[in-house]
Amino acid sequence: MPPSITFNGTDLSTYNLVLMTPDPSAQLVAESYQMLTKAYAPESKSTPKTLTLGVSVVGTSRANAESLLDSIKAVLNSRRDGRLILSTMSDRYWNARFTGLFGSWPAASVFEGTLSFMAYDPFAYAVTETNVTHDIDADPTEIALTVLGSADAEPVFVFTAGEEWDASLTLLNAVNGMAFTWADAMASGERLTVDCRTWYVSLEGSAAMTGVGGQFPVLSPGSNLISVAGFGSLGTLRIRYRARYM
Repeated sequence: MPPSITFNGTDLSTYNLVLMTPDPSAQLVAESYQMLTKAYAPESKSTPKTLTLGVSVVGTSRANAESLLDSIKAVLNSRRDGRLILSTMSDRYWNARFTGLFGSWPAASVFEGTLSFMAYDPFAYAVTETNVTHDIDADPTEIALTVLGSADAEPVFVFTAGEEWDASLTLLNAVNGMAFTWADAMASGERLTVDCRTWYVSLEGSAAMTGVGGQFPVLSPGSNLISVAGFGSLGTLRIRYRARYM
């Protein structure tokens, strides 16, 4: 089957759309930026990513090809981000917004042109979320993780207490040195969620930002070593994340 794209869950090969250009993922732009102090920030920021795709639509007649294009436009005409998946890279998606469709008719029933999207978050995400649970049966406990992708993943850590607990928890990724601390109390069976994408901590669904310290650790591409200390030796840690790609 010729390569195509899926947008917002609709496979556009249904409407005879064929992807003509190669993988656009090699594009990568990072910019430095100036702070109010007029000094430059120590880290660059990732800029939005433009995805420009050469496409064609072949119909049985001009009227049929125009009808197919109308159906494609109906799918694309959204003012919000949608999941964009290229069939040539079906393991990942971009959160992208349709920005334009331009082209011409080299033959009566053939449209060839350019389809463009803007990914304001320039990273692509794994279609399949990794979701693993580990027993916390020693203090400290170390967990080895191998993370796919080419950019840091932003995990969600969910601690479930196996006993009443009142201490200071330390969550460390020993590979990149990022350490998070939380000092408070938990009852047996309660769940503490540490969302490293939104920098938010909740206990049983309610905000639990009091006692938060350090950094929200990310997972680096490749090998990671997660260390949990101060949580006792009864409980579990669930780690959820999607690999990210530049």
